[in-house]
Amino acid sequence: MKRILAALLLAAMAMCVLCACASPEEQIVGTWKRQDAVLGVVTETRYTFNEDGTGTRSGIIGTDFSYTIDGDKLILTAKVFGIDTGTETYSYKISGKKLSMTRDGETLELEKAD
Repeated sequence: MKRILAALLLAAMAMCVLCACASPEEQIVGTWKRQDAVLGVVTETRYTFNEDGTGTRSGIIGTDFSYTIDGDKLILTAKVFGIDTGTETYSYKISGKKLSMTRDGETLELEKAD
């Protein structure tokens, strides 16, 4: 029984180490969401980051974007009809299933959706 528990513990630790080795680009891929309530109306915002450096932001207004990661900076370039319309630079941090994006002193907390 002790050997089984030790093997399970070792396997769990190995999985944690392997997950921690993923690059920032690999960690951010997927859909992240947040819900807000304004005047009793609940809205959901979703950011989807694709492997190819593109993504979408959906919510009240949806946009496409491209993104790059430079150290602890996440740089989003919004696109409307395929034309770049502006760049937003965030400090970001991923901790488990939480993504924090900070810009101009405001932090957006998102949770992994998939």
